[in-house]
Amino acid sequence: GIAYPTSVTVGDVRKLWEETPDQITPIFSAIGSLAKAAKYAIEHGKINQLGPLMNENHDLLRSLKVSSIELEKLVKAALDA
Repeated sequence: GIAYPTSVTVGDVRKLWEETPDQITPIFSAIGSLAKAAKYAIEHGKINQLGPLMNENHDLLRSLKVSSIELEKLVKAALDA
């Protein structure tokens, strides 16, 4: 894998949130809702719901600039499989 300090990523996201809280706060809320939906799906054996939730979450992370070319290639390969 490619090492990248989590603290740097967290700092970048925090800066983005400080600069545009009206845009970023709803993204944080949506990520939280997706995490709850994924937990529910796992707990209730609805595993087929996880893929779409993961895709939506990745789209949100991408909007926060939390991705990379390498990660995008992995996501594409998984979706194409």
